[in-house]
Amino acid sequence: MKDLVKNDMMAQNYGMELVESKPGSCMIKMGVRMDMLNAYGATHGSVIYAPADVAFAATCNSGRSLSRWQ
Repeated sequence: MKDLVKNDMMAQNYGMELVESKPGSCMIKMGVRMDMLNAYGATHGSVIYAPADVAFAATCNSGRSLSRWQ
């Protein structure tokens, strides 16, 4: 699953790191930068959702070959 995150350009642009992946679970780490804040200075909603989306993809595909995407 590290390849899935490594090859995901959005995950790379957001600075996501796969901390742990096993069947049925995944942990993603990501810092919040100034360019990820909304007009009120809070983390933008899409930035909050993005690591959840990547973790969901890694969890759903754990145990599968990524060859179909390469």
